[in-house]
Amino acid sequence: MFKYKILFLSIFFVVLTLSMTVHAAPTPVELLMQVKGDVFYSHEGGEWKAVHRNKYLFPGDQIKTENGGSGRLINQKKQQYRTLGPNTLLKINDDQASLVSGTSLSDFQALDELSSSVTNLFSNSQMYTTKRRSILHKETIHLETIQKITLSNTYPELIWEELGPQYSYRLTIDDHSVDIHGTNNEIVRYKISELSPGEHPYKVELLKDGKVIESPKKATVIRWLSHDEMEIISQEMEKIRHLIPDDDLILASYLEEKGLAVAAMDMYQKYFKENPEDVDMRPMMIQSYYNLKLTNLRKKEMINFSSSESGK
Repeated sequence: MFKYKILFLSIFFVVLTLSMTVHAAPTPVELLMQVKGDVFYSHEGGEWKAVHRNKYLFPGDQIKTENGGSGRLINQKKQQYRTLGPNTLLKINDDQASLVSGTSLSDFQALDELSSSVTNLFSNSQMYTTKRRSILHKETIHLETIQKITLSNTYPELIWEELGPQYSYRLTIDDHSVDIHGTNNEIVRYKISELSPGEHPYKVELLKDGKVIESPKKATVIRWLSHDEMEIISQEMEKIRHLIPDDDLILASYLEEKGLAVAAMDMYQKYFKENPEDVDMRPMMIQSYYNLKLTNLRKKEMINFSSSESGK
C-alpha cells in the first residue's frame, strides 16, 4: 500500500476580480473519476457538457448520467467514495453530492487498496489569496528569481522572466558564469548541464550594454536530484498515472510538491491548454507563476481568470 503527499489539492484558489476586492474560492467538494458512458456536467444550471475525464466538482455543479453512464465520486471531507450508476442526477452542495433523481448512487465506502493512496488527496488543501496588484506596465525594471528550485537530469531547465531583448543575463552557478542574451519571449529558459547531487548556490544578474545593473539581494539555491531520487519520483508518477489516468493536473501538483516547479508549470500549461473549460482550477496556474516569480504571466492569467469567472 503506497502513500503520497501529493499536493494534488494544495490548490491555490484565488477569486480575482478587476476591483480591489480579494476573496478565496472554495476547494473542490468531490472528484469524479473513472468516468464511463454518458455522463454530463452543468454549473449553476447552465449548459450540459459531456464528461470524458476526471472532473473536479464545486458547490453549484450538477452531474447526470444516462444509459450506461457511471463513475466514482471521492468526497473531500469524508475521504471515502461512492459509485455512480446510470440515469441519475446529482447536485453538489457545500460538503457532498446529493441525489436529485434516480437511485444509482451507492453509500459511502472505504477506499480500496488500489485507491488507498488518494486518502490524502484533499487533506493538504489550503486556501490562498493573492493580493491584487496593479496590472499596468511596470515603471521600473526588476528581475526576481525563485529562491529555491529543484532540478535534475530529467528536468534540467531553469527559468526566469524575460524583461526584453535590450537586456541580457548572467547566470552564475557555484563559481561558473555564463551570459545569456535577451529575447522577445516571455520566459528565459536555460538548460543546465548535470550538477552533482545536492545544493548549489546560483544567481541571475541583469545586464544592459554588458554592465550589471541589478544583482539579487537574497541567496538563491538549486537543489540537484540524484539519479536514485529522480527514479523514486518517476516511480511515484507512474503509480499516480495508474491510479488516476490522464490527469496532468494531479501530476503537476505532485511535481510542485517535490520542488520541481518548472516541470510543474509546464504540465499545468499543458493541462489548461487541453482543458480550457476547467476554469475553477486555473488558480493553480496563477500560483505556479507566482512561485516562479513570473509576474507578467501571472497578471495575464489573473485577468483571464477574472474574465472567465464573470462570464460564467
